[in-house]
Amino acid sequence: MFYQRNLASLAPSSKLAAPHRQSVFWPGLIFLVLLDSFGCGAGDQKPVDGGALGDVPLYRDGSVGGDGRMDVVGLQDSRGADASCPPVVAPGTCEAVAGGTCYYVDPVAGDDSFPGTYGEPWRTFVNINKSIYAQYRPAGWVELQPGDVLYLMGGVHDAIYHPGDDSGPQGGGNYVVYMRQLHGEQGAPITIKGYPGMHPVLDPGGQGIGVFVSQSENVLLEGLEIRNAYSRGVRLSETAGIVARRLLVWGTDGPHDDNVSGLEVLGCQQVEIEHSVFHDNFDRSPDLEGTQVENGCNIHLFSASDVVIHHSIFYQSGDPSSPYSGCGVKFKHASRDLDASFEVYACYFENHRGYALGTGTAHSSIHHNIFVGGPVALRSRDFGGRTHQWDQQFFFNTIYGAGGFYMTPTLNWVDDEGGAWPDVTDIAFYGNIVVDNAESYDGERRTVLLDAYMSDELYLQLRPNISFASNCYYNPNLAVSFGFAEAGNYGELGGVYSLQEWQAEYGYDMDSVEEDPGLEDPQHMNFHPAADGPCSDMGALTDGLEPPLDKNFVFACEDAS
Repeated sequence: MFYQRNLASLAPSSKLAAPHRQSVFWPGLIFLVLLDSFGCGAGDQKPVDGGALGDVPLYRDGSVGGDGRMDVVGLQDSRGADASCPPVVAPGTCEAVAGGTCYYVDPVAGDDSFPGTYGEPWRTFVNINKSIYAQYRPAGWVELQPGDVLYLMGGVHDAIYHPGDDSGPQGGGNYVVYMRQLHGEQGAPITIKGYPGMHPVLDPGGQGIGVFVSQSENVLLEGLEIRNAYSRGVRLSETAGIVARRLLVWGTDGPHDDNVSGLEVLGCQQVEIEHSVFHDNFDRSPDLEGTQVENGCNIHLFSASDVVIHHSIFYQSGDPSSPYSGCGVKFKHASRDLDASFEVYACYFENHRGYALGTGTAHSSIHHNIFVGGPVALRSRDFGGRTHQWDQQFFFNTIYGAGGFYMTPTLNWVDDEGGAWPDVTDIAFYGNIVVDNAESYDGERRTVLLDAYMSDELYLQLRPNISFASNCYYNPNLAVSFGFAEAGNYGELGGVYSLQEWQAEYGYDMDSVEEDPGLEDPQHMNFHPAADGPCSDMGALTDGLEPPLDKNFVFACEDAS
């Protein structure tokens, strides 16, 4: 699915008539099955967790962290509890394609001396994990082939695997699932998934990574919960053509200076992350120190190309101003490919520290998402590495209870490899609804903030190369506020503006309004603007690309059965 819309009346330039990305898919990986076909999740879900910024605890013990799990109260949507769930599959179901084989891992009834069949499953992944150190593989080791499916049966998979290194078989780190050099084929991916109707949990117990896939191609991960990992819940490295579908990743801990992540995408190409939930992945150690930085995120991306994230939920349970939190999705080091794209659509973000979504890569298309809480929804900046702020489009998002868009421009990477890069050009923010809730504004907090401390050189580069159009701004407490190089520390240009002054000074937002959009019931997750209001054709809930809103949707069917 790829978003297409006639934006002629809204787009500030002809380039914005459609997003940069031409297709979500890549040749041969046409195996996307939307979550509706699995019967778990859809655009018409109703909330089951207390609503936006609600006060219902998300854990059984009522805490922010700890060992409690999210309460699963069943699929509660307009179709009824069971109408959308798939039928029970026959015992021994095998979905292998192209002559592939199915293998089964059962942490309760399995035994690693078994052959890995449905009737005699393995207990752990030792017979199927793939390390480059072949000398450490057990006698019954199996190499996955194109079309193969590795099924995880229900229960907790917590056996730690060591891939080995030059020091011996106990070296190489700690993992539950470890896969290097998997070679699926176009139309015949290698699949690692939960067995239909079951809820497998990978739990490294704070000792290692849940799932590691590296130097591979054409791989599908599906229907897995990964919790209590250390450093990364899931790490995807140097892999092309990978789909992560129906993952629940939470509770990852680790050092923030190592970019702790629920999911990390490092140097990968053609990545799709969909119909998944990521929450509360951040460094817990600052809880004691009273400090926290922005390097703990639900998802980190580094030097990746052609990534799409859609129909997923990202949230933090703690106060975003406290140490008990982290950021949402961050593209930290830009792609090296001049043509590579990054797209995020139909996602729900809540309560993130610092920002919900940050991007420092070119051809970013961020649209039809809902952002709730936290200081700011969207950021474009140098996050500490290669940065290319070119063709970054932020459109048709609904932002509630947060600042809308912050940008810190940089020209430090124009001569980066593959360049020259046309950085700080073609930046656009349009068709968005921003309901800000600030009670006061300053140089660190505005409705829209173009870095307060930029030089006159950056100001003059950014001014003609950024556009704002057809947005709906509102703050029930005071007039919305716009800042552009306001501090004056590094130059004389810029200032602070009301919407009218912003329009008069820059010609930005000429057809935008400062009006209450009349969101129907945001406290109960209804973010539709008033149908007869001035913002009815703006925001995330246009064009039918509605994000999932039930935080328990990934395993709602399995846990209700």
